[in-house]
Amino acid sequence: MQLDLARQQALEIMARIVPANRPVYLVGGFVRDALLSRESADIDLGIAGPPELALDLARKLANAARDKISGYRASPFALDRDFGVARVIFTPLAENFSEKLFYLDIAVLNGGTIESDLARRDFTINALAFPLDQFLQSKDLRLEEALEVPQGKQDLARHIIRPVGSQNLIDDSLRMLRGIRQFAQLSGDGAEWRFADGTLELFQSLSGLIRQAAAERIRDELNKTWLAGNLGRSLQILNKCNLLQELIPELTGKFEVTSDLFGWLEGLLDPAFVWPAAANFARPETLIREWPLVMAHLRANEDERKLLLFWAALLWQIEPETARSVTHRLRLSRFFSDNLVKMLQMQAELSKLTEKFEAADVSSLRKRAAFRFLRDSQPVQIETLLLALAASGAGKQNSVEWQTQLTLTDLLVHKFLIEKLTEQPRLLDGQQLQKALKIPPGPKIGQLLRELEEAQAEGQITNFEEAVELARQLVQTF
Repeated sequence: MQLDLARQQALEIMARIVPANRPVYLVGGFVRDALLSRESADIDLGIAGPPELALDLARKLANAARDKISGYRASPFALDRDFGVARVIFTPLAENFSEKLFYLDIAVLNGGTIESDLARRDFTINALAFPLDQFLQSKDLRLEEALEVPQGKQDLARHIIRPVGSQNLIDDSLRMLRGIRQFAQLSGDGAEWRFADGTLELFQSLSGLIRQAAAERIRDELNKTWLAGNLGRSLQILNKCNLLQELIPELTGKFEVTSDLFGWLEGLLDPAFVWPAAANFARPETLIREWPLVMAHLRANEDERKLLLFWAALLWQIEPETARSVTHRLRLSRFFSDNLVKMLQMQAELSKLTEKFEAADVSSLRKRAAFRFLRDSQPVQIETLLLALAASGAGKQNSVEWQTQLTLTDLLVHKFLIEKLTEQPRLLDGQQLQKALKIPPGPKIGQLLRELEEAQAEGQITNFEEAVELARQLVQTF
């Protein structure tokens, strides 16, 4: 195994600064990923000692790294003072922009020895360790030389996810979600992974404990699971284990439709994905001219936009305000929650457009109606359209209806990204409107401005004077 220079130097510094009588071990996910030849942003180290030792070593490592490791800023902080867990974040400096940020976590061994620490971990494939000095001498990790809990090395070689023990799951119920997340991530590399016999049944029997875990930790595990790919499979496992129902009881009885929608959504985002029971349907890139720009929009916003899509698909069958309460319960941000609810609310408006639209006559989509939808779904226009497209596929019985939905989506995407229909400067603002009509500020001003925006989008008015005249006519109807 080859580490880059910065990680190698960080480990060499650690080996020098630890007390001579305290062996240090590479542990956990870093060892697992290294043995599987998977890239890992984290390095996990375990050391015997009192809880305060972890942060003390993190500070010493960061101080030494400032002189010894060029191109990075090293920042230490405590993750858990009571249990002795600290982290050093290595952030690339401006001149080193092509490199990636990485973490080095230092944890006091649970139980005081490496054997007791491994015995208290979540899954056997994560309960592997190597002495740091042995690794630095050989520059390699060999599976046969790893320290393990029983079956750890065998399970890694056979791609089996097995709990170390049921008590470890009882002690921290979030580990059940972590196991499902790791299954999704490891399977995403194309390898065949499976849970050990009885594991999912064990999860089911303990599912009621998941509500004891902190909402923030649950949220983070689910987010990582959605982003790992194979959404439908992860959803099936969560449902089979009863974890989905425990976390979001509002979804009880709605699993089949939700699973189908997840499958279609994943199909939209992955060109290689075979759509469930619809491989003969036209793919979106064949009819939506700006499809590459749509995908670029999602990538440009990193993972947040995909997560919006996945959460909205999960909560699609729930009333928007009920969905809002779910997002608050799971500690999703207010900004995220507001946008997700808007995506759900705008599905009804998009359905109205679809009912009036005829694919053979693109002029049946009026500019006013298109503008209203694009304006009111700001800033999640693309995500709202993708959710509707996935829902349409999940509900369509024939390819003609599906192609009609694709054509409508194509027109709306084009008007948003190419024509930039919602970016036209207003012909007048609120103050000008008040002055011209001699009316006080209030809700009526907002209503008038919205009507004028729509008329402008349709070409009904083109200058200040026409806007004022239309406003005079409209104000009489309010």
